Amino acid sequence: MKKEFTEDQLVYIRDVFAHECDRYIDSGERDMAHEALDIVNVVQSKYECEEYADLESFMLDESGTYYYIEKRELEESEEEAVRLMIQFAKSSEQDPSEELKEAVNEHLGLIHANRGKTKLDVIMNRKVNINRLIVLCINSCEESELIRLDDIADLLAENI
Repeated sequence: MKKEFTEDQLVYIRDVFAHECDRYIDSGERDMAHEALDIVNVVQSKYECEEYADLESFMLDESGTYYYIEKRELEESEEEAVRLMIQFAKSSEQDPSEELKEAVNEHLGLIHANRGKTKLDVIMNRKVNINRLIVLCINSCEESELIRLDDIADLLAENI
């Protein structure tokens, strides 16, 4: 007798992997996030729900449901930080500009990412949100350019 998952089990699997995808995005593990998203999309397609095109569409989905995707618009500060991050990634600059640091700091301040009990907590919270900004650069950057952004993430997080 062939065993198959029930609908409830598949929905549970999707929810677990969606949570894992978020966790991987937060920790900057984009390859693992892609793997988790692939599993989410398998369940999505089985139930004729809209699939996520990429990590960005997954991260920006504000529909509150898996049946359809409603991509939120970027906040102004987020858009500016992403624009400058992409510009840095494509440049030959070794260090992020003051303008980029300021834009990231402004955005992190507006989303209350500078909270934490200790300085390390604050830095880790900032790093999570910088990793989320890097995901917003995915569709404009090559893998090597994303790696350049990964390389400055700690510096940006510590620039309080």
